[in-house]
Amino acid sequence: MFAEFQGISNYQAYKKVFSDRMMLPHPTDPRRLLGNTQREDFLPFLHPLIKRLPTNANIFDVGAGAGEIVDLALYEATAATISIEEPNPLLINGYKAKVKKYPNLRLGLVHEGSVQDLYRHATLNPLPSAAEAPAKNSQDLVLALQMIYHVTPFEKNDIDPDTEIIDALAFLYETMRPGASLFLVYSDDDTATTALASEWYFEKTNQLSKLANFQKIKQARHRILKSGLIAELLAAKFPHNKPRLTCERTSSWIFGSTLEDMAILCLLGDDELSNDQEFDAGKLSIYLDFVKTHAEKIQLGIERRSIAQNGMYRFFQGQIVLTIEKPCQ
Repeated sequence: MFAEFQGISNYQAYKKVFSDRMMLPHPTDPRRLLGNTQREDFLPFLHPLIKRLPTNANIFDVGAGAGEIVDLALYEATAATISIEEPNPLLINGYKAKVKKYPNLRLGLVHEGSVQDLYRHATLNPLPSAAEAPAKNSQDLVLALQMIYHVTPFEKNDIDPDTEIIDALAFLYETMRPGASLFLVYSDDDTATTALASEWYFEKTNQLSKLANFQKIKQARHRILKSGLIAELLAAKFPHNKPRLTCERTSSWIFGSTLEDMAILCLLGDDELSNDQEFDAGKLSIYLDFVKTHAEKIQLGIERRSIAQNGMYRFFQGQIVLTIEKPCQ
């Protein structure tokens, strides 16, 4: 049933889930996607930030993926250098290809690794090149799209998600010039199908320590991000550049051609796909069981509206959109 996921790495599995399904292109409109509405739902908040970028802007895309945001939005920049952080080498190659399509864009620094690499040099051996991290006060726009899940590894003991989230965002805020914005988007853990699926998977497979960690991380995101507390915490760290924050919520959907696709898309919440170890294809049968038994809770159904996704399966994936602005002094 899931033959294409047999004998592949976690990196390859993630590409099949994220790039090949969730980010499936729209058949007629290159500025839209067929696999989800999350992007088009947050683009109205991102477009104004891009339009006000200066000429020769610097953009830092964290957890960059395969560069779909280049085609959806960043192409609008008058002229920009885009630096990226992304641990999956398969996705980095896709990002590079996207940037090359646009004469107004050029690729800057590329870090193949985690964002933690860039601000925790003391614990790394060998150290990453300092050239891989943007300089302080150098970026006009920082993107953090669906990457906050990877800041805290939930399989470790004694996790401290509050500190992990604050350290990551403080680092990103420090790279921003006065007048720049940090645009952070993540799925709402209260309503997003992928979050509900992950909790159910850990419980079903008796991975109770991971379940406890997952819930602890979820609570930290509520406390720090969803509530807006991050603005106060950054203001304490940067008293001369106290941030301004806006928070929006969107009702978004993820689409797939088959019921099996919907089970595969539940892997979007799986933090264990950020390495080149062999993928455990047995997970997919468990996620398929989740989709079937929780259809009402995740609002599973067939799209009936007169849109390109008509006839496709869909499930609900609410999201949080935060814009954190660094004011000019």
